[in-house]
Amino acid sequence: MYGASFVQVAMINGIQLRNDGSKDPVRYRLDAGNRHKDQIVEGHAVLLASEEQHPLNIGSLEFDSDSNVAALQAADVVAWAVRRKLVSALKSGFEPLADLFDDYHVQVDYNEEWMTGVANTIRA
Repeated sequence: MYGASFVQVAMINGIQLRNDGSKDPVRYRLDAGNRHKDQIVEGHAVLLASEEQHPLNIGSLEFDSDSNVAALQAADVVAWAVRRKLVSALKSGFEPLADLFDDYHVQVDYNEEWMTGVANTIRA
């Protein structure tokens, strides 16, 4: 499911950029400590293979340590805050993180059947 989620995000990014008229490729840099890295690499390859038929501005894929790239640390905080907000309230000093979701965060409810369909399509 991790690879399917990456593909979905990359597709959404690419479609939005295409709608905005941008032709610059989007480069992705993810945390090297991710245990599902192989799924991301596989999903990225699928996107690159379909780029000619369905251009989505897919650029390079790199992995790095969050100790080298501060933006990866920030992404960890955002991901943690999203998960925390889904299961309970942000509290104990973390309340200001809720403001991250006011204007620039879109949350889509998880649908197991839909995600399974995306994963199966990628595998095929």
